[in-house]
Formats: sequence, structure tokens, C-alpha cells
Amino acid sequence: MQQQKNRCIVLHTIQYKDNLSIVHLYSENSGRISCFLPISRGKKASVKSNLFQPFSVINLILTRKPNHEIYTIKEAQIAFPITEIPYHPAKSAIALFLTEVLFRGIREHEQNTSLYQFLENSIRILDLCESGYANFHIVFLIKLTAYIGFYPNDEFATEKRYFDMLNGVFVVTQPLHNHYLNKQNSEIFAMLLRINYENMVKFNFNKHERGQIIELILEYYSLHLNTFSSIKSLDVLKMLF
Repeated sequence: MQQQKNRCIVLHTIQYKDNLSIVHLYSENSGRISCFLPISRGKKASVKSNLFQPFSVINLILTRKPNHEIYTIKEAQIAFPITEIPYHPAKSAIALFLTEVLFRGIREHEQNTSLYQFLENSIRILDLCESGYANFHIVFLIKLTAYIGFYPNDEFATEKRYFDMLNGVFVVTQPLHNHYLNKQNSEIFAMLLRINYENMVKFNFNKHERGQIIELILEYYSLHLNTFSSIKSLDVLKMLF
């Protein structure tokens, strides 16, 4: 029986049996992992299932049998308290949406320290942000592409007015394929590459514009991630933002 300590971010939980779930996590040491999670109902439970909310960061002691993919959780403790995300409707919707993107988009089981640090830092920012976070998920999705391998080339210029979504570059003429943005949307996309958590409040989009932007970004993801599929929580997010 192998045992390890790992710090993990909760992505998604699926009920497996009446008293058992499978929780999918992004870990600091091993990339994406899955664990059996007992569905605890009593105060004396050694592993409390209510700790495993979207974007919770948890210190775990895990065991795994040789040649088995799924870990068993021996001990679980919150790494740091999240005070707003689970209880604030808008922040909770953002967390649900982004963890679904991560669940569907990240499959690697290798350590990626820079990606893990980006995710944990983003969680802290969302939880502590008191206002002006309507564009948080836009920043997150754009910055995430840098850690998973398809951050867009940002060489937008007068002569390069079309964004080729397949190759992630701005080009002079319309590509021969259909996966590109017109001049207007390419200009918007180029502007978005300058957004970050510090300046996101200065980008004023209405609900319709923000919805269109998210659709474009998700299309870009689907072109570069074979495992990516439609995001079920997107409709809830659109209603709120």
C-alpha cells in the first residue's frame, strides 16, 4: 500500500455508491488525481465529505494499492479557510463553472507546479475580492491557456487583423479554414489579452458582450483540447453576469 501527502484543489464529485463518491482533484504533486470519498453523515467521520466543495484546497493523506488508479483518503484537512466562495451565489457560480472547465480540460497526471500555483492563487483572489469580479472568469480562462499549452500569440497589428483560432496567431488574411475571428472580434480578443486580476474591473462589458466573449474563449479551448466538451454550468453563469 502506497501512502503520500498531497495538497489538492477540488474539481468535481460524482456519486459512485450509496455511501461512496469519487472526487476529482488537481494536486500539487501529481497533477489530476481521483479518490474514493466516503459520504459521511456523522460528526465522528474521519473524512468529512462536506469539505470537498468546488475550489476547496485540502491537505490530504492518501493511500493507493499498487496498479490502482484511484486513491483512498486517509486524512483530510482544509489547507486554508475559504470564507465566501461556497456561500456567495455569484462566486459559487464562478467556482462551479471554472472547476467544470478544469475537470473537462485537464487530464495530465504529471506534476505541474506553476499551474497548481496559478490555480491556488486565483482561488485566494476570488475569495477575497470584495467587488469588481464580474470578469474574473474571463481572466482565469485566458491566463490558464499559458499553463496548458495554447496561450495566443498577441501580435495584433494594423496588418494582422484576423485571429486564427486553430494556430493561436493573428494573421494578415483570412485563413483557409473556418476557425478564425473576423476583424471586429479579433480586435476584442487582442484587447482581452491585456486583462489581468489587477485591471479586470476597468473592462466594462455588458451581459451580452460578456456572454459572447466566454463563448469565443470556450470555442478556442475546444479547438485545442481533445477532451473538452460543452460546459453545463455556463447558462447559470450567463444569467448572473
